[in-house]
Amino acid sequence: MRTTIDLTPEAYHLVKTVSQERKQSMGAVVSEFIVGPILTTSQSGLVLGRSSAGFPTFSGGMRRTNEDVKAMLDEMDELDEK
Repeated sequence: MRTTIDLTPEAYHLVKTVSQERKQSMGAVVSEFIVGPILTTSQSGLVLGRSSAGFPTFSGGMRRTNEDVKAMLDEMDELDEK
């Protein structure tokens, strides 16, 4: 089915990038994003999929722990204080 949709610039960029990497049409990529889990790895290590609850997941390949997040927040607070 052919239709027109409005995408945010970020969504457009993501769909365009994935479609080029996978050599698929943008429509096919958008359909997969909406309909079912997507498990694809790009050259940059980006993994797209769905959690067990059905939410989209994105991973850059580097996990962050609670301690990492706390350290980053502390660092941001220190910068704000300056």
